[in-house]
Amino acid sequence: MRKLRPDTNRFRKTEGFTLIELLVSITIISILLGIAVASAPANRREFLLSTSQQQLQGLLTRARALSINSVAYQGSMPAGQQCGYGVRVSASSSAAFIFYACGALPFITTYNSSASAMGGTLNSMTLDKSLQFASSSNIFFLPPDPAVYIDGSTSTNSIVLNIVSIDNQEARGVEVNAAGLIDLTYNPPPH
Repeated sequence: MRKLRPDTNRFRKTEGFTLIELLVSITIISILLGIAVASAPANRREFLLSTSQQQLQGLLTRARALSINSVAYQGSMPAGQQCGYGVRVSASSSAAFIFYACGALPFITTYNSSASAMGGTLNSMTLDKSLQFASSSNIFFLPPDPAVYIDGSTSTNSIVLNIVSIDNQEARGVEVNAAGLIDLTYNPPPH
């Protein structure tokens, strides 16, 4: 009579994972998670810069459109006085807003909060605390063409209103030229 050998493969079932497979999977997931966490602040900064840049472009475009849709005041306003719309960008408060002003040229082309010629402010935006404007400026649109005053002057060809991150890693801007063209600009981070 022949003896049967016990089945030695009975304990080698292929269900489940080995310890090595689990360790490799956990290592790969950890590496991917580390990359995602490390890039999150840069992605957030880029998103905030792009959003703020588009908001500023929107303010400038609206001020220009309001000015185009206005007419030069022909009523009883004293000679040499006109009305228009402008955008004030403030580096100190990291804010921008549309203002309406009536008064004598070139006085009204720059924003002065204490001036009685200022009619008031319309739309505004405030930057996130991680962003700031590189400088303060006034862009004023005088109907009906509109004539563009950049910091009170029509002789300036163009200006770029830059929004920079506090750590100066990246900047985005909005360029306005003397013809009233408003365009987005990208400034790569310094190396």
